Amino acid sequence: MLVKKNDFVKIGQEIAKVGNSGYSSEPHLHVHAIKHDNKRDYFNGTSVPITFNGNYLKRNDLLLDQTLIFR
Repeated sequence: MLVKKNDFVKIGQEIAKVGNSGYSSEPHLHVHAIKHDNKRDYFNGTSVPITFNGNYLKRNDLLLDQTLIFR
């Protein structure tokens, strides 16, 4: 595991490895960032935007080698 609960991450830091699991045709990573509004509920909160190379991502965007290739 590269990042653990309560870790701070920096720009460019590796946070995860990508691989196949379950019913998938290629390696992929699901990402969701939230602000913890309720310290007791770690799975819900206000969504916060994420950018990769200056692009704000939307649901089902596809990146390859850090480049947005499908929207």
